[in-house]
Amino acid sequence: MRKFIICIGCMLFIAGCDSAKNEKIISNLEQQLAASKHKVQETQDRLDKADKQFAAATEQLTDANAKLAASERILKSNIMITNVDGENKEDIVALYGGQGGESFVLKINEVIFNGFSSYLDGDFQEVDLDLKDQIKEISISESDPSMHYETSYYYLNRSKNQIEFMGKFQGKGTDMEYPGDGTLILHRKRGAIIQNWYHDQTYKLNAEHLFDEVPQDLYNMNAKVKMTKALQLYKDRNNKEKAFIIQPGSDAEIISSDDKRWCLIQAANGQKGWFEVEGYNNIVGTDGTADDYMSGLGHAG
Repeated sequence: MRKFIICIGCMLFIAGCDSAKNEKIISNLEQQLAASKHKVQETQDRLDKADKQFAAATEQLTDANAKLAASERILKSNIMITNVDGENKEDIVALYGGQGGESFVLKINEVIFNGFSSYLDGDFQEVDLDLKDQIKEISISESDPSMHYETSYYYLNRSKNQIEFMGKFQGKGTDMEYPGDGTLILHRKRGAIIQNWYHDQTYKLNAEHLFDEVPQDLYNMNAKVKMTKALQLYKDRNNKEKAFIIQPGSDAEIISSDDKRWCLIQAANGQKGWFEVEGYNNIVGTDGTADDYMSGLGHAG
């Protein structure tokens, strides 16, 4: 009996030892599992961070490539090799300044001109205004986000060793015509009176190689209107001899204007007469504007 009790006690002791050992093993396994989970989370965090860094690096690379491509385009379009004054040598002409920038540098060989632009678009061209002289001019264009264009002109004055500014005009290069006789024809000069309209204007180089406007008596307007009030018209701009009264409801066309005060209008039956404006479009001899007497005039842009 005593031996039996001792045997049972030994078995219980052994079982207790095994249970404690198992609990310790389980505890160790749980700790290892927790450590493994922590390491997995750390690894995942590092992977997420690496993904974000890769995405940021990819975006920066894309942006850098775009800027590089833009720079290459500007570089290609803003450097030319030509002959600006007929001397037996090549001239390097360069334009420096970012798109939309206000300041720019025009450089011909080592001669520098520091200029100002309201909205430089990076485009410049060589033009030859007078085929009989040996000077070639440089045009620089501007265009703002509303697509309003201007073009300025420059030339190298070799005797003074400086670049001269010649003038600036409304419009882009395709709005200009260069006959080669020392004139520039601007095909879209904005009119000053009655409505928003454009007409041709010729400029001629003077002895200082600058532009003078060539006076013109009348400019074509060709604006179709419909009369809304009766308007007295005149035969002549000088003595104001009455011609006829154009009646409301009549279709008409403003054929031309001196772009100062007078407009020539033609009725549908072919009769023509003059009316005078003061300021922008106040009709002289009335208490109204041109818009009060006719519809169809445009003022946008």
